[in-house]
This record gives sequence, structure tokens and C-alpha cells, in this order.
Amino acid sequence: MYPRETYEVRYVISLDQQWNLQSFMIDGDINGVPWKVTGKKHDDKWKINNILDFADFKFIDISLTPLTNTLPIKNLFTEFFTLQEVKVLYIDILKNELKIVRQCYTQLDDNRYLYENTDTDFKAVLMVDKDGFVENYPALFERIL
Repeated sequence: MYPRETYEVRYVISLDQQWNLQSFMIDGDINGVPWKVTGKKHDDKWKINNILDFADFKFIDISLTPLTNTLPIKNLFTEFFTLQEVKVLYIDILKNELKIVRQCYTQLDDNRYLYENTDTDFKAVLMVDKDGFVENYPALFERIL
């Protein structure tokens, strides 16, 4: 029998009109252990959990949701087949880990983007709806509404 694992994650993300990240708050409960991380942009630097320490990222990527992949898709305004590379703060909730990673997005057509994590060689074709929100992330997430 497998151990039962439970996850509850809540997040609030603040963006400007161009989909640039301004602040975020993530909290939750992982197998009964509370977890929280906050971030607020100050000029070109970030205050994470009230410590000014991260400076070089544009977006966040929360491990348990595909919504944060929508942020660079909506912001980059790529042309078809044009590769866009960005640095993101990857927030691995299950490992309680924050790290800067490089990600690439290439718009394949109106509803498909090639996502690549260049630090791990992971690739996936993300399906988005007419508004650019991720609705299918193969083998990981699928919107059911």
C-alpha cells in the first residue's frame, strides 16, 4: 500500500497590465506541514520571505500548477517558431526549494507552445485556450472545466 499524500496549495499572484510579475503569496499544507513563501518586487530585485536576495528572474513557476506557465506565454508575445528564453524562480513546494532556472517557450501555433526547461532538458508541448491559459500539460495537468 502506498502512503497517502495530501497537498493543499493556495496562491495569489499580482501582475501589471503586461503580465509582468509584481508580487506573489503561496501557502499551503503538505502532508500536515504548513508551508508559505511570499515575494515582492523592489525595482529590479525581489524580497522573498522578507529577505532581499533574488535579483535575476522575471516569472515564477509553481511546481503544482500549470497556471504559472501562462505568465510568460501571455507576456512574451512571441511570433510563431520564435524561441523566447526567460529566467524564473522555480518554487518546488514538495521539496521546499526555491531556485532560479532557465525556461524557453516557442509558439508553435495559436494554441500550442513548446516549453523547455534548459537546466533539466525537460520538454513538453503545452496546449492553451483562446485566452492563452494552459489547459493541457501532457502527463502532468489537464483542465477539466
